[in-house]
Amino acid sequence: MPLDWIQYLAHETDHVVWAHGNQDLKREAVIPGKQELVDAYTERWGSPVAHVNDRRYKHMETQLEVESDNQPPDPDVTTAAAEYLKGGDLHKHQILRLLRSIYPDAEKYVCVDNQYLGYVDGWEYHLPHGFVEEYASLAADVEAADIDMDAVQQSRPSAPTTKRRRSVALLRQLGRYVPQSVKEMVDITPDNRIPIRLRRK
Repeated sequence: MPLDWIQYLAHETDHVVWAHGNQDLKREAVIPGKQELVDAYTERWGSPVAHVNDRRYKHMETQLEVESDNQPPDPDVTTAAAEYLKGGDLHKHQILRLLRSIYPDAEKYVCVDNQYLGYVDGWEYHLPHGFVEEYASLAADVEAADIDMDAVQQSRPSAPTTKRRRSVALLRQLGRYVPQSVKEMVDITPDNRIPIRLRRK
C-alpha cells in the first residue's frame, strides 16, 4: 500500500491507523505499532506479564477477571502481550484481535496486508493493491493532501501514562513477589486515589 495513502488515512481522516506488520511504518507514517498496542493493553487492564504470572496454573490460558466494562482480550492475546514484553513477538492475528479489544465500538475493522488474514473474526481483509483498487475514489484526495509529516511528528502526543498509573503499575508488579496470604488481604485498585486498600471479608 502506498505510504502516502497510509499517511492520508492516519492524519487527514477520522480513521485510526495502526502498524500491525511492518514497524518501519511507525516512523514513516507516524502511526502507533506493537509497543503502543501493548502499552494500551497495560493502560486498560494492567500488566499482561502480571496477569500470566497470577494464573493459578501458568500453562493454562484462563480468561482475565476485571472490574471494568471493557472486556479484556482472549487469553492467547494476553499471553502473547506478556511474551512481547519479555522479548518475544506478537503475531499479526493476535495484534488484530487485541485492536478489536482496545476499540470495541469501532464501526468497521479493515486490515490491509500481503499475508492473508481474512480468517480473523470481525476484520475486512484486503491485499494492498486490492484496497487501492476498491477505494480508488480516494486517490485524488490523497494526491491533493499536503501533509507536513515533520509537523505531524512534532505534534504527536506523548504516551498518556500518568504518574498515578505508573505507581499502580509498579504496585501490581511488586505484588507478584508478595506472599499469597498478603495478596488475599489487599486490593490494588487503579480507580481509587490511594491505589491499594485492605479487602473486607
